[in-house]
Amino acid sequence: MSISKALVFDIGDVLYGWEAPPLGTTNIPPKMLQAMIATPIWADHDIGKFNETACFAKLAEEFDRSPAEVDLAFAMIRDGLQLNKALADLLRSLKKNPNVQALYIMSNISQELFTHLGTRDDGMDWNLFKESFVSGEAGLRKPDAAFYTLVLQRIGLPAENIFFVDDKANNVDAARALGIQGVVYTSMEKLEHAIRDFLG
Repeated sequence: MSISKALVFDIGDVLYGWEAPPLGTTNIPPKMLQAMIATPIWADHDIGKFNETACFAKLAEEFDRSPAEVDLAFAMIRDGLQLNKALADLLRSLKKNPNVQALYIMSNISQELFTHLGTRDDGMDWNLFKESFVSGEAGLRKPDAAFYTLVLQRIGLPAENIFFVDDKANNVDAARALGIQGVVYTSMEKLEHAIRDFLG
């Protein structure tokens, strides 16, 4: 008798890779962009406290740049997002696995950016996912335990029957603290091995 299991995937640096714009293409160097993404301003944007325009204006003030410069840098990042095609292929395979109840997304991402991803013609089939839990809609952000609790409730399976994939160790640790199995994404080879072990 098969046991229903669910797999939950992050977006950034898992399903999609991103890079800072090359030096000289914007007035915002890569280290500053990384610092911007690490601010409470960005975290508040992730959970929908204010929209992209307001976020970029606040970041511009914080880092002594113009809103137009911030907008340009993040537009270049958005346009340069690269689908992890090997993972997309794996998702299609997992969807057919009789032991897999469903696939899900759980990501710290604004509703605006998530909507944009759905409009891209890059080969990603978003219908593979039964539901997407995004911070911009939920008003919660990883590694907040409340976000994981919400996801557990919505999936409706025991925590040990859920497998979570994220690029950040603290986010995976937060999932494990609630009994969810998980792995930090570092390579497709290691991910495929971990998923095989989980599905049995």
